[in-house]
Amino acid sequence: MTIHDYISAHPDDPLRIILYEPAPDVLDDRGEPVCGGEGKSAVVFDSTISGDLPFDLPWREITAINEGDDGVTELEFIPDDELFLF
Repeated sequence: MTIHDYISAHPDDPLRIILYEPAPDVLDDRGEPVCGGEGKSAVVFDSTISGDLPFDLPWREITAINEGDDGVTELEFIPDDELFLF
């Protein structure tokens, strides 16, 4: 699912988009990609702060959807050059 697909299905929901680097390198018990603790994350968009979604984000593939501590949906993606891992 792309970020665009998610936003289209949930147009009024606040959301946060997070980039993980390096890409997750293992799968957890649910089959979700995860990092072994060596990765770092960066918030690249937060609708609770800014309403302007960067033009290149809607077409990114979502690797995980979580709920943040504040109840805001967090969409995670990994860099395009590391998608080949999965």
